[in-house]
Amino acid sequence: MRLQTPLVLRRLGLPDVTGHVPLLGALAVDALGSGVFLPFSILFFTVTTPLSLAEVGLGLSVAAGIALPAGPLLGTLVDRSGAWRVLLAGNLLQALGVASYLVVDTFGGLVVAAVAVALGSQAFWAAYSPLVTQISAPGERERWYGLLGALRNAGFGLGGLLSGIGLAAGGTAGYQGVAAVNAASFLLAALLLLLDRSHARPAATTGGSADTGAGWRSVLSDRPYLALTVVNIAFATNSFALTVVLPVYAVARLDLPPWLPGVGLTLNCLLIALTQGPVVQALIGRARVRALQASSALSAAFAVIMLLAAAVPPMAGVVVVLAAVAVFTLGELIESPVLAALASEAAPDALRGRYLALNQASWNISNTLAPALLTALLAVGIWPICVALIGLAAVAALGITAVSTRLPAARQRIGFTPDPLHATTHLASPDDSCT
Repeated sequence: MRLQTPLVLRRLGLPDVTGHVPLLGALAVDALGSGVFLPFSILFFTVTTPLSLAEVGLGLSVAAGIALPAGPLLGTLVDRSGAWRVLLAGNLLQALGVASYLVVDTFGGLVVAAVAVALGSQAFWAAYSPLVTQISAPGERERWYGLLGALRNAGFGLGGLLSGIGLAAGGTAGYQGVAAVNAASFLLAALLLLLDRSHARPAATTGGSADTGAGWRSVLSDRPYLALTVVNIAFATNSFALTVVLPVYAVARLDLPPWLPGVGLTLNCLLIALTQGPVVQALIGRARVRALQASSALSAAFAVIMLLAAAVPPMAGVVVVLAAVAVFTLGELIESPVLAALASEAAPDALRGRYLALNQASWNISNTLAPALLTALLAVGIWPICVALIGLAAVAALGITAVSTRLPAARQRIGFTPDPLHATTHLASPDDSCT
């Protein structure tokens, strides 16, 4: 059964956002503020504090490590208190942490403030997908994730542009202004959340196992979902190709102009902001597993095209690299909303917070391992990094194919609601050893 949405929105690949414009505004403002500050966050501390670059890097890493174990606890909190409240708390905590950056002048102060920001960020991501799932209907979730992804990319892009202009004109005061704008953006996002009707709806939980010690045992015994989480590590690690691999590969390995990575990242951001909706619309009716296989093939094609860039003259290499970015972005346009919707819909309502916290752990693992792994391969040479990216894409494609045999949500057609007469859930299968 196809979900009925307004015809114009459907043609644009957009969901019906009636009643949730404040939520869209909150997420857009959040992304704008983050786009203003994140590209210059390390420079901020080296300019405005007496700390060295090594001390700043160490302090941020220590803070991230301290906050890391909070993921499972936040998943439980989402199930018990509701995603809207956790998202609101995450914005307020990030506002407090970034505002504290303005008075940091010691290593200890940096760690304390950065822990607050890291915890707030984890709370945001713990609540983000459960909230989207709560406010959207089955069959419309790829549209929602696509729209929100486009808004976030537009916000990051515009924020980065505005901060660059501000820093060029403001010196140290400019850095402090950028941090202040970011803190204010989190407060504004929190105010907009208060205007949204999501908090007026009941939480997705229905009691029962969501409020017992058996909750996490049920999650960890769900082998098909555990397999999806493991496969997602390959998808997540490959997603770093643009931010980690491209700058070093293009400039240090191919000796291409230093402005090329920035142009490539801007192109990526613009393409996502402008074309995410039409891409989602083009996916309607296709099985999720097929879409993710296609996105993996595009990731592999990106690595092959990057190899070709090493075999042509520098001027042609610039064009080839930008073509590779476009191919990578198309894969991202397919993968991002489909993976998010799959992870959300494969989880039962009462434990969705915990399930998605487990899924988020795969991203945290990639965030930890990917930069070191990919840069080490880059240090060896061109062929190792490209072969590794192709291998990751193959693992992702083969893995999602295998997972789809045990996970009905992976075989679900995009834009269609499950047929209640034929829908099955992997949680009901005794062969999966789930409780």
